[in-house]
Amino acid sequence: MKKIGINTSKKDLIFAALILCNVYMILTIVRVGSYTILNADDFSHGVEIGVYRTDFFSYLIASFKYAYKEYTGWQGTYFSMFFQALLSPVNNYGLTQLKYTMIFMNLLFFGSLLLFLKTALKALNRQNRLIRLTVITLVIFALTNYNPYQEVYYWYSGAVSYSVPLSLLLIGFSLILKMNEQFKPGCFIGASVLGFLAMGGSLTVTALGCYGLLLMILYSFIREKKVMKSDLIVFGIWFTGALINALAPGNFVRHGVIDDTGLHLRDSIYDAIYMMDIRLQWFINNTNIAWVLLVFIIIGIYIGKKTDFNHKSYYICSILGIAAPVFVAFPIGMGYSAQYIPNRCAFLIDFSILLSFLNLFFASGIYISERQEETNRKTVITFLFVMLSVTWMYDNYRLKSVVVLNINKQFEDGIYQNYYDRMIDVYHIFEEGEKGTDLVMKRKDIPEDIEYFNNFTLSENPDHWVNTYIAEYYGLNSVILEKE
Repeated sequence: MKKIGINTSKKDLIFAALILCNVYMILTIVRVGSYTILNADDFSHGVEIGVYRTDFFSYLIASFKYAYKEYTGWQGTYFSMFFQALLSPVNNYGLTQLKYTMIFMNLLFFGSLLLFLKTALKALNRQNRLIRLTVITLVIFALTNYNPYQEVYYWYSGAVSYSVPLSLLLIGFSLILKMNEQFKPGCFIGASVLGFLAMGGSLTVTALGCYGLLLMILYSFIREKKVMKSDLIVFGIWFTGALINALAPGNFVRHGVIDDTGLHLRDSIYDAIYMMDIRLQWFINNTNIAWVLLVFIIIGIYIGKKTDFNHKSYYICSILGIAAPVFVAFPIGMGYSAQYIPNRCAFLIDFSILLSFLNLFFASGIYISERQEETNRKTVITFLFVMLSVTWMYDNYRLKSVVVLNINKQFEDGIYQNYYDRMIDVYHIFEEGEKGTDLVMKRKDIPEDIEYFNNFTLSENPDHWVNTYIAEYYGLNSVILEKE
């Protein structure tokens, strides 16, 4: 009895430590996100909305009008552009509103991710909460410590098109998993509505949503030998949203500006595969992903005999799941007609790589556990622990590479706070500039770029689109950054 008590106590301590690690990582992003500044597209969207600090009903109508304007003239993201306008700090209460909006959006993302992971892992293994929390902690670690994803965590315009729709998608997935266990009208309605809204975000989110739901339906079909009617209806609603987004007139207008030679389907598929390969190479060369993948195999082996779900359908869907990053990258290749990967797009590709490959290695561990006798399993686990030691020694990821630690060091040194205060001074210079005149910004007045952050953009060219929108917003004829 004493031995059991000691083991239980140790597990509780580990569980508490993992909880604290997750809180530390998430709150670091949320805290620094509260120092986000107004930048680039924040101004262009704000000026194009064209309505400032009016009554709520009038502004709501203006938000719908702006979403329609963007839908017909630039991009099909019907939900994101409405949300962009509705909560736009530029058109309402400035930096104060931006601070609380960014806190909300970052908490929404990590909250929805935790909900999805907890729901999915519970479906795989209901007994061991420590194992579930370990998996969750490793996923959170990968999404906060490999790349700062500054265009998502620290940029309003990036978050509304990427992390917010992704958050709604993850909640939608969670509701579908619950619905498939036991049908509930609330889960069905919630999944349908949230998924439809998510389909109106970046097309990278749309692609992930449709492909992910198809895999869920395939899983149910292999397991039950039939497709649930509720799943088909939800998929129909999501796919309708995806079509509304993809076939928007604005998408073709935008593509014509970027590449007037037309759409190139074959090249876009090649570009999508290439982009996935680029991101995979980045993970291999810059992170400890190999170590994490080995841990997932070990976890799979450990719980393999304790699972009661349909293994065959899970294995098939896990293998097919590794194609998700290609589907996610495809709209990027199609839209840009190039292999260019902005940081916000890398976030979605990386997200799909992490979830699909971690899941595949997890499934591999379950498969090994299922096929091997106890003695052979111990041999395999011993070998994997040796491999863990080797990868730990030879990968390029060290303590100094941990993004959250570096961010906290900069925060404790006051770097983010100082940058934020200096940007307030920059906005004051814009505000105090004489209306209708040409304003030349001295370089000493613009804070130097800092690491792990979405820094302010201003060009030496007064005709650069960022400069022109800033000038228009502040009532100036032009804004220019003095030449070096």
